[in-house]
Amino acid sequence: AALEALREDPSAFEFVDSDVKDMLPRVRHVNLIDFAEGMSLSMMAQRKSERERMRLLTLAEKRFETAIASAPDNYLSQYHSGHTLYLQARESSIAASGMLFQRAAKKLEQAIFLQPAFALPYFDLSHVQIELACREPQAEVVQKLFISSLNNAREALKRNQRMCYD
Repeated sequence: AALEALREDPSAFEFVDSDVKDMLPRVRHVNLIDFAEGMSLSMMAQRKSERERMRLLTLAEKRFETAIASAPDNYLSQYHSGHTLYLQARESSIAASGMLFQRAAKKLEQAIFLQPAFALPYFDLSHVQIELACREPQAEVVQKLFISSLNNAREALKRNQRMCYD
């Protein structure tokens, strides 16, 4: 209600404490803390045994999800969430990995949508699509996944041959 009144006549509007509480402001920079925690956990996971690595990757992915919740347009959070899901899927059972690969694909596609010039999501998505193709029973779907994987690998190379941040 306060925002509507402010839009209607800004010069006659006066904020009071309850107006501010009703607006529920979102702090957008909190996502940097969650993103940094996710990155730290992800890096620590690289040096751990399989069981501890999965635990740290799960924690990292949760931090990236929290960062995405506060800033859904942050392509790096989307990418690292997808990359972390991809890493989890590679170390999971066949039964669990399919769902993780699908979730990873969605995050990587979102990162590409948000920042089409960023090469790494194309590269990871290419790998995810190969993994999904290997689990797919229908030949026509397998063919589409392999073609899409090849196209994403080409896009990654086109954007950055060294596969680093732009």
